[in-house]
Amino acid sequence: MIRSTHRDSLNAGIARLQKVWSELYQALQTPVSAVVTLRLTALMLIFYGEISLIQEVFLTIFCGVLLLAPRLLNTSVLWLLITAIFWLINAQYWLELDNHKFLMGYWCTVCVLALSSTRPRRVFAQNAHKLLGLVFLLATVWKLWAGEYLNGSFFHYTLLVDSRLEDLAHLLGNLSRDALTQNYLIQDLGQWLSGSDALYLNTTPQLRVLAQVLSYWTLFIEAILSIAFLVPVKFLLGRWRNGLLIIFIATTYFAVPVLGFAYLLVIMGLAQTQQGEWRARLGYLSLLIVLQLWRLPWLAKLDSLIS
Repeated sequence: MIRSTHRDSLNAGIARLQKVWSELYQALQTPVSAVVTLRLTALMLIFYGEISLIQEVFLTIFCGVLLLAPRLLNTSVLWLLITAIFWLINAQYWLELDNHKFLMGYWCTVCVLALSSTRPRRVFAQNAHKLLGLVFLLATVWKLWAGEYLNGSFFHYTLLVDSRLEDLAHLLGNLSRDALTQNYLIQDLGQWLSGSDALYLNTTPQLRVLAQVLSYWTLFIEAILSIAFLVPVKFLLGRWRNGLLIIFIATTYFAVPVLGFAYLLVIMGLAQTQQGEWRARLGYLSLLIVLQLWRLPWLAKLDSLIS
């Protein structure tokens, strides 16, 4: 009797999982709607859109209203107001802005354009596709032009002084945490010294190799992505664009946790998926979940276990 009850419970659980998967599979069959794109964008702006307290307050209020009142979500006037706030406040910090803040501003503008159209989903899809291609093309050109990626100096310096990459520099670059802490202090000290004073940062041969590998990988994947999103979808590389973007996000933002940029790329990737690309949509949605879980100190825990 007890075995029968356990078997019935197990069968009921399996049946529920099958039903959930069936419903999810059906939902993934169709391209992402404009409503879903707007909701994800509003959430992104609440969590990752701010650069100042004033901007954070206004974005939280207006985007929160959009999420709590679904009828207002498709109001172009409110999105125009949000976009204006985003650009006007960011203009005060123009020289300090991270690259993805500019892209967020462009995407907010796309939201306004989409809601001014009779076919908002198509506007989202076309603009996301073109913006992704242009972003990776310009990023590749700039990296080649500056030369810091060709010799690995950009990643070498960043690994030495950026605390967000501490786990990566320690585990793969074989640089001790004490040496990294000294580097952070040396960098802070350098702000108070004249340009003629020389300061030397701690490094290792392994970290130099790691920096070179990361540099060449970044150049390669961004160049391929620019082509994949700029050529017509009928070409082979165009059909691989979603898989390549998912690989880029997974290999880049798990190592360099700039979640605002990662989420923006996920939203744009979702928006440009076409009919039948359900695997790509599942991949993008999975990244939204896994990127949050990755915020937990997994690498630090792994390091303690190894030690």
